[in-house]
Amino acid sequence: MRKLLLLTAGGAAGYVLGARAGRPAYDRIVASYSRLTSAVGLDQAGHTVRTATVDLKDAVTERASTTVRDAGAGAAAGLHDVADSVRKDTPHEQATA
Repeated sequence: MRKLLLLTAGGAAGYVLGARAGRPAYDRIVASYSRLTSAVGLDQAGHTVRTATVDLKDAVTERASTTVRDAGAGAAAGLHDVADSVRKDTPHEQATA
């Protein structure tokens, strides 16, 4: 409860200070942020990170798909081997009619 009260008080103080500063102060803050991001190259870095993330996702998806497919094929072959082994070890009873 104390944290909520502190958060509310901080938000109210920020609102009042922001409202008193007015539109020119807001415009200066936005302009400063735009200069900072363009100077540092954050837009390009963000694009590079997004591209790398998509490439990584595609690679992981392909690798997982291949691994699951190979594991499924190996499991199926293993089951066939076990079934053949059980068939060989189990004596067959001949039904007489």
